[in-house]
Amino acid sequence: MNSNKIKLMKHLNIRIMLVLFVTITSVKVSSKVVIENEDGIGIEYGFSDDGAIVENISSIPSTIATGECFELYIPESVTYNGNIYSVYRISLATNNLNYLAYYISKLYIPQSIKQISGRFEERLKTLIFENISKINYRASYIFGSCKLEDVIVKHINDPDDYYDRFGSSYSANQTDIFSENTYKHANLFVPVGTWADFAYTTNHIPGWSNFIHIREMAMDTEGLSESIAYTLLDTKSFNYYVYDVVNNRITSRGSHSNFDESSPYNSWQIVKTDDGFALYNIGAKRYATLTSNGELGLSIVPTILPMGNTSNGITVGNLQFGFVLNENVNIDQSVTSIGKKIINENSIAKYYTIDGRSCNVPHKGLNIVRMNNGETKKILVK
Repeated sequence: MNSNKIKLMKHLNIRIMLVLFVTITSVKVSSKVVIENEDGIGIEYGFSDDGAIVENISSIPSTIATGECFELYIPESVTYNGNIYSVYRISLATNNLNYLAYYISKLYIPQSIKQISGRFEERLKTLIFENISKINYRASYIFGSCKLEDVIVKHINDPDDYYDRFGSSYSANQTDIFSENTYKHANLFVPVGTWADFAYTTNHIPGWSNFIHIREMAMDTEGLSESIAYTLLDTKSFNYYVYDVVNNRITSRGSHSNFDESSPYNSWQIVKTDDGFALYNIGAKRYATLTSNGELGLSIVPTILPMGNTSNGITVGNLQFGFVLNENVNIDQSVTSIGKKIINENSIAKYYTIDGRSCNVPHKGLNIVRMNNGETKKILVK
């Protein structure tokens, strides 16, 4: 065999090997599968050895859209072909070619996410990070076009660990994922006890100190304290829940208008008991209760509320809140002093379905409610 033939055979072998490599790689990476999240939104995923990649939005149910905008909750993992894949990357470029993604108004990023690339558009108003400690941003100005109003960081690992992980090279990348307008105007809500870590970031969390409005907020019941006054921020509507003096009721009020943090009527404190949590409005000198339709009402009697934790904040029945620290109002010391002595015989002990199954919170339809004093009643939740 002459040398030209040998060269030709080597060239063909190399081409065959390259084709096989590309083919094998494409099978592992380019599979596109649409899987609905809990809200029925069709999310298109690609898959690799590292896990699942969010690449597109294919459909949304009309029941969850508000006008043209919708909320997107990305799950931590998805199941495909019997295998469970961690959702580790968001590569969702929002542009006119990806019409649905262009209209995301609220984005929840789970703690499984390690990489984010692409660019989000101006309709994105609310951004929730489950944990920012492990995220590497693969592009600049990812949220730079957004007119963000609220950015929530629910958790962060030890700030020193965060800095050691990314260091100064990460600082430059982090600093420019938001716009100057976002830093000036948006609220940054951070975990209780981490304000200084975000505000003074020379040796801690790079970039986030550019935010002017940094506020601490408890997003789970473990972070609640009896010694602090709070404002209640609804993490669905981003309105505050306050006491309406004129109409003698609890109502919601916009977070960016007509809200006075210094008013005790807009401030709450927690009362802890062996049975759970009661919620006290400092100005009204009343305790929160849940009405038959699931809204907040008022009572002179301390009521143990059905409180729990979700990815969107602290639940009170079907309502979801972030408890924002309020240093402008002092707590009612008389309430704290009697907290341990509260015996609320009229509080709710348990909810049941009509067929006898127990529930922690009321559900839509008819509920059987057993009180701590042994009394039972029926309530209808619409």
